[in-house]
Amino acid sequence: MFGLLMLSLVMFGKSRGVEVHQGVIAHINDLRLQPESQPLYQPKVGESGPTFELAAATGPVVINGHLAHQDLTEASGLAISTRDPEVLFAINDSGNEPRLFALDHTGQDLGTWLIAGVGNIDWEDLASFELQGKHYLLIADTGDNLRWRSTVVLYVVETPDLTAPLQAMIPVAWQIEFQFEHGPRDSEAVAVDVDGMQILLVSKRTVPAEVYRLPLKPAFEKQSTKQTAQQIGVINLPRPTSEDLRQDPVFGQYRSQPTAMDIRGNRLVILTYKDAWLINRQLGQDWAMLLMQKPLGQAPERIILPSIHQQEAVALGEQGRRLWVTGEQINSEGATPLMVMELLEPRG
Repeated sequence: MFGLLMLSLVMFGKSRGVEVHQGVIAHINDLRLQPESQPLYQPKVGESGPTFELAAATGPVVINGHLAHQDLTEASGLAISTRDPEVLFAINDSGNEPRLFALDHTGQDLGTWLIAGVGNIDWEDLASFELQGKHYLLIADTGDNLRWRSTVVLYVVETPDLTAPLQAMIPVAWQIEFQFEHGPRDSEAVAVDVDGMQILLVSKRTVPAEVYRLPLKPAFEKQSTKQTAQQIGVINLPRPTSEDLRQDPVFGQYRSQPTAMDIRGNRLVILTYKDAWLINRQLGQDWAMLLMQKPLGQAPERIILPSIHQQEAVALGEQGRRLWVTGEQINSEGATPLMVMELLEPRG
C-alpha cells in the first residue's frame, strides 16, 4: 500500500515538474534528527522562545473595504503601486491563473492582467519598487509546502499604467530562477531592497525563520543561469503559546509562521498568521547588514492585528507610515476585508 502511494506521488510530481522523493526524504530526515540539531521542526506549543515586550506605536485598525473582484479569493500578495500610491496590486495563491489584480483603497476592482508565458505554481508574495525611473512589481513563485521544488522563481513585470489602454497580458521584464543555499525552503515572505539592489526572503517553516538574499537584477550574461539564495541571518519570532492552541487546536501551532513581508523607506514588516512585526533601521543602514546581526540589532516591534482568515498579504505605504493587510476569502459567500492602520514614529 505504501509503495503504491509513493509511486502515485512520484508520478504526480513528474506531471507537475517537482521532485516528490526529495520532499519525502527531507521530511524523513527531519524525523530522525533531534529538535536541537535540525533547522526544520515545529516547536511544541508553549515551548519557551524569545519574548518581545515592545509594541509598535500605531493608530487603530480600520476595515477600509473588501476585495471586490470575484476571482480574488486567495490573496497571497499585496503591494502599493510606486506609480500611483492610490492603487494597490494583489495576486492569488496556487491553483489560480497567473493574474495580477489592481484595486483601489476600498478594494474595488481597477483591472486585471495575465502575466505572459508563466504559470502560477505557488505564488506567495508581491513587492513593488522603482528602479532607474521605471516602476516594477515582483511576483514570488516561491511556495513549497512539501519541499519538493528544486528551484523556484521570481518574476518581475513593469507596473501597469491604469491611464493607458487596458492590455490583456503583460510580459515578464526579467525573471530569477534560484535554489536556496541549504536545500528547498517554503518562503512566503519576500521583499525588495532597492538601496541594496537585493531581494530578501524569509523561510516559513524553519525555527527560527531564516533570512536569504538574492541580487535584484543579476548581470545580463547571467540572467539565464540558476542563482543561489544565500542565508544571511535569522529572525526569532515568538513561538505559539498554549492559548494559541486552545483557540485553534488544529492550526494554532502555525500562527507564528511568516506569511508576507515588505520594505518601504526605513521600515520592514513581517506578517504572520497572528500579528505583524516591525523592524526599523537607522538612516543609511543596510538591511542585509542589520539582519545579519546575531542577535538582531533591535527586537522587532509587535503590531497587534485583528484575526482574519489566512492573512497572507501585507504592504507598506507612505514611506512606511501606513500598513495594509488582507487575506483569503473564508468561504464562497464571505467577503475578504482590506485593513489599514497608521504606523506612528518609533518609540523613544
